[in-house]
Amino acid sequence: MKSVTLSLAPTTFVVTGETKEEMLENAKKAFIEQVSKNLFPHISYSINDADALTLETSFPGLIVETEDGLKGIVTAVKRKTIDVMLAGHLDANGVPQAFKKSNATFEEARSIRCESSKPNWAEGDSGYLKTGEGFKPVVVGKTTTQKTILHIIGANESVTLTPIELMLYLKDNNAK
Repeated sequence: MKSVTLSLAPTTFVVTGETKEEMLENAKKAFIEQVSKNLFPHISYSINDADALTLETSFPGLIVETEDGLKGIVTAVKRKTIDVMLAGHLDANGVPQAFKKSNATFEEARSIRCESSKPNWAEGDSGYLKTGEGFKPVVVGKTTTQKTILHIIGANESVTLTPIELMLYLKDNNAK
């Protein structure tokens, strides 16, 4: 199955009305009239697999895969592209439609920190955040000298930790 995404150029309608509701209703009518006459100045489109990602459905911490079946985790969503760290520390980025949501487990999709890079954590590394409820799988997002953003896998949530908190609460595995 395929999906079509239409991107319409911003359009302004000048309408009149007594109330906000009436003006909105008149603007909707003007919009429908313009669409039915095919008068839009610019429409761009893309045709993708129905399960392909979009910017609206992408978020840091989402487990995804490529058409070739390579699994990874979204680390950032930008204006037009997403950044993905594929398993084995392969850095990828592109339009969201190049990826699809995956049923892979965290262990299958994650990139474990290399021994040579310890004790530091870099964007795309993954581990387990020690919380009051146990360990939560996370991927490291943007990092500065003062703070590091951790994205909770599958939750569209993040937490920010200081370097000391990273040493105390972020672990390579959930057995510690």
